[in-house]
Amino acid sequence: MSGNIEESKKSYEESEKELALKTLQIQNYRFYIAVKENSQGRFIKITETAQGGQRARIFMSACAVREFVEKLDKIIAISNSLPSYIRHVIHPIKVMHSYAIIRDNRRYFLDLKENDRMRFLRVSTLTNGIRANMVIPSEGIPILRDILAEILTTYLTDYGCQSGCQERGKALRSSNKTYFFDLGSTRNDTYLCISEVKNNERNSISIFEKDLVRFRDIINEIIEMRCAVANSCQ
Repeated sequence: MSGNIEESKKSYEESEKELALKTLQIQNYRFYIAVKENSQGRFIKITETAQGGQRARIFMSACAVREFVEKLDKIIAISNSLPSYIRHVIHPIKVMHSYAIIRDNRRYFLDLKENDRMRFLRVSTLTNGIRANMVIPSEGIPILRDILAEILTTYLTDYGCQSGCQERGKALRSSNKTYFFDLGSTRNDTYLCISEVKNNERNSISIFEKDLVRFRDIINEIIEMRCAVANSCQ
């Protein structure tokens, strides 16, 4: 049995090519950015290795990398507009800004944060209920952005978004919950899936396309009722 597993693993590794590998060292964090190719196309794998040997891995399609670079541009602009970080001031963990990306059945969360040691970007992914977290010190964000932009130009230019990847999901973060709005389809119908994720627990409902307009109208009616109540109390 173990022999079959080893053969399967070896076959998979042989079918996957590494086209390029970049290394980034920031403080005690080392990042490996690899461009990979297999039968399904090209993608990147970012691996973070911190002190103690902990590893975090994040995979991205060409589609996800493009949007990730766009979000990094915004985060860099926000970071540059903030006062300089003063390390000796004790900070509680504070979220400065957040973004979410939904691509290829994966969720990526980008949180610009600071604590009593540094300002940093935490990148998290959620795939099939499994979460991975990566920490990038603030001074490494522009460098990572430039590496990914170079990879896009050199290796991923001809790898556009596949059909089905064009529709971007939406995300809403509220307190300790995140709501996802994803379009899906079956052989007979298209539907909207609304998911609530909290502490890796996921609950979802599906609304068929024919019911979406009525669903929207009900939400609007509830909002109008709440506004009317609020106005009457003024």
